[in-house]
Amino acid sequence: ARITGSLPQDLDGTFLRSGPGLMQVGDAYLNFFDGHALIAGVSFRGGQANFRSRFVHSPLYESETAQRTVLARRPFTNRPKRWSNLFAIKFGNSAMHDVYAWGDGEQRRVVAGNDFGHYALDARTLETLGPETWGGAAPAGSELAPMPYPDPHTGRLIAWIKKPGGVKPDAIRFVELDGSFRVVKQTDALPLAAAPAIVHDQRATANYYVATEQSLRLQPGKALWGAATAYEALVTPAGA
Repeated sequence: ARITGSLPQDLDGTFLRSGPGLMQVGDAYLNFFDGHALIAGVSFRGGQANFRSRFVHSPLYESETAQRTVLARRPFTNRPKRWSNLFAIKFGNSAMHDVYAWGDGEQRRVVAGNDFGHYALDARTLETLGPETWGGAAPAGSELAPMPYPDPHTGRLIAWIKKPGGVKPDAIRFVELDGSFRVVKQTDALPLAAAPAIVHDQRATANYYVATEQSLRLQPGKALWGAATAYEALVTPAGA
């Protein structure tokens, strides 16, 4: 990278950022929160800086860029053709919510995260290696916390994994990873208030896990009909 001035000689490491790098596929536009992930990294060493960036080559990215159209519905974006959204309840994964690095030594990985699944990346080139399943605890199709939390009390990485409840409320369990990406602790399934439940952040105290479940509720008929996006089908219940 071109530098004005000088960088501290002892600045050593890589600064990573994730965001929507592609928000138009062919003639179809994606909402900002549904754009395809572009991972950028600036590495510092010996007073020098090197920049690199790369798209997360998820199956959705590969198929949509090849066919030059939006193929999958997203929380904030519908498919271009009105009736193709009818009863389309499986969302595509743009992998653009977060990027994190975790692991000791050769086990260290860079991972692009989103609620609908995470992708492991090569730490040096940012090439997409494949799905990251958290040691098998979050198989394909699981909803995984988009922003895992490094717990300062245990030195482990914590995330929730959500199981759809169907006619019953959804449930989450908390999982802890050590520096070898092994699951060393997990809770039983903990019931939430709704299905589908909207869960986002999580933290941990010395004695408790904490997650936020929003009071928003989905109007299933409006969402299934497909005229509105899933986001537009959310309402706040009276008194919430």
